[in-house]
Amino acid sequence: MKRLLLLMPLFMSLAFIAGAQSIPNPDFENWSATPISFDQSDSGWYNSNPNCIALLDTVNVWKMAGASGQAVKLQTTARTVATGVIDTVAAYMANTSFMPLSGKGGAAYAQTNQPPSHLEVRYMCGVASFDTAFILVIFKKNGTPTSLTEIRLWGSMGTWKDSSFAINPPVLYDSVIIAAVSTNIITNIYKNPASWLAIDNMVFITSSTPQAIAGGSFDAYVTPSPSLIKPTGWAENGNGFAYDGDSQNTTAQHNAYALELVTEATGGSGGGTGPAAMSVSSGYFTSRNGSGGGLAYTYTGADTLSGYYKYTAVGTDTGFVTVTLQQTGGIDVPGFPKTVALPSASSYTQFKVGWGTSAQPPATMRIDFTSSCSGTPGAGSTLVVDNLSLKSQSTSSVNNVNFVSDNLIVFPNPANDVLNIMFNTMPSSNVTVRIYDLAGKTLLQKEFSSNSTLHVPVAQLPTGMYFYEVTADGTTSRNKFIKE
Repeated sequence: MKRLLLLMPLFMSLAFIAGAQSIPNPDFENWSATPISFDQSDSGWYNSNPNCIALLDTVNVWKMAGASGQAVKLQTTARTVATGVIDTVAAYMANTSFMPLSGKGGAAYAQTNQPPSHLEVRYMCGVASFDTAFILVIFKKNGTPTSLTEIRLWGSMGTWKDSSFAINPPVLYDSVIIAAVSTNIITNIYKNPASWLAIDNMVFITSSTPQAIAGGSFDAYVTPSPSLIKPTGWAENGNGFAYDGDSQNTTAQHNAYALELVTEATGGSGGGTGPAAMSVSSGYFTSRNGSGGGLAYTYTGADTLSGYYKYTAVGTDTGFVTVTLQQTGGIDVPGFPKTVALPSASSYTQFKVGWGTSAQPPATMRIDFTSSCSGTPGAGSTLVVDNLSLKSQSTSSVNNVNFVSDNLIVFPNPANDVLNIMFNTMPSSNVTVRIYDLAGKTLLQKEFSSNSTLHVPVAQLPTGMYFYEVTADGTTSRNKFIKE
């Protein structure tokens, strides 16, 4: 009876874990690095490839053969990011590092007595029904737009065509923004992954005289080859370059690595009108609707997410962690999401996000970290996060020593190379030890001769949380341990 009472907390903790699934890569030790190359004009033109890489792990702008020399192709791209969820990313290029519709940036363009009256373009396109491709021309003076022309392209054209489009003549100007987009980003309704636009040449026309546009022949390219580095089990948003906005931080609170999120100065790959926060999620991101999805989570009791962070704020900036429980169908559980601010902290500081018993049974849990607040993001604000855990996954067994029963002690916990199992009373027969993961998969099973202390090798296991099961003299004991 005494042994049964001692084992009851163990079985209760196992029931806890059955409803609360593990946090993916909770100490950010596992990362993937994938080399990705993409075409980038070297004449002051920017494109959507970094943004598309961040969201979909692929590119949507590349060079192609033109009528003469090279041309550029913009292909709207889509990918299924979760069951029933398809994200569509517009392809664009612009002579500004900002989003084309922001009106910021652009190239210097000296004013003359005769302002341009037309834009001459050699292009092909394949624009899906109800969709529209665009070319935008924005003249500016002292940073303020003075003229906007929106050229709409639709239908299918499989051969190069030279067309001259009238533009709204600017009265005053000293710079110009030129952008081309493969799909309708203005209404954001009919973005279609079948839509594409190819451009071979662009020139302004003034009194029938062509005026060259810098890089307008699209013949010169460079090919950056960054490594796409991501923490396993986590998704990134598209505000920053996928290979720049987050990174491995080697000043970890636990083990070798932590996650570092840095707010981009000018909206990163997505452009934008100012600093843009970097975020990661245990679910997924889409280009229009933010984060969604999450890991399976059906536990209805009170729970707490905890972890450690450091934060270097620029100005009055603040980082954030958000937990969202959702019911089947993606409906938020009442009282969620729950957000906790992560203010400046020069050394690792513990944070906690707690919640009570859930009246509505959840189906998923999503964890989001963000490097800045939305109101006053500071370029360079840096959030470092490490060593996440859920209270529902933690029991009193996660200590240096596990007193599993009145006859069994297991140590050390966490373990590095060897897990020691000590019996107060030596078993009368052989002992079977099984190690299995959170999904129940057996990773090691070994039979030991009767002895007061057993030494179980665990060095080959990846870092993480596991269960051990010890069977001796007809009695089976189970508990958790952490492999460092």
